Amino acid sequence: MGIPHEQGPCLKVVADNDLQHFRSKLSGSRQVFLMAGIPFSGKSEWLEDSFLPPNNLYVNSCFDDPHERIAYIDCAKEEGLAVGCVWLNPPLEECVRRSEGANGPERSVLVDMHRRLNTTPPSLDEGFSLIQEIRRCFYGVPWRITKALGFPLMASMSPHKATFQLPL
Repeated sequence: MGIPHEQGPCLKVVADNDLQHFRSKLSGSRQVFLMAGIPFSGKSEWLEDSFLPPNNLYVNSCFDDPHERIAYIDCAKEEGLAVGCVWLNPPLEECVRRSEGANGPERSVLVDMHRRLNTTPPSLDEGFSLIQEIRRCFYGVPWRITKALGFPLMASMSPHKATFQLPL
């Protein structure tokens, strides 16, 4: 089982799931956001570089399995919370390049996870109130700068899916 650790208003799941710890953090939260994406897609950087609203709970994991996502969604909805998803989905080769420079997972692992996420992507049918898919990220450039270049902040939980293609 992974060892969750916290950073500000964000709950990070380092390795495997820990739904019990997640449940314990739901009290006092306004909304929950699942951060989806394969390793080295930019999830942690997005969280570290973003000005996150207080009282929102962010769960940083790959969430490449819809059953895993649904377990977290159901848990949050039992507490009456809306659940959104921020799906960082840059090109696979970009993630592979970053991984190689940091002794990350083997290429085959990233390819399998990327295939799973793109075959069964986060869906409103799973119970999400909002899904934001970000297809390109500026690795190494602070997210607040990419947001200034046109990436919208998550202000609404109305049901929709938005896909953003950030320029190179």
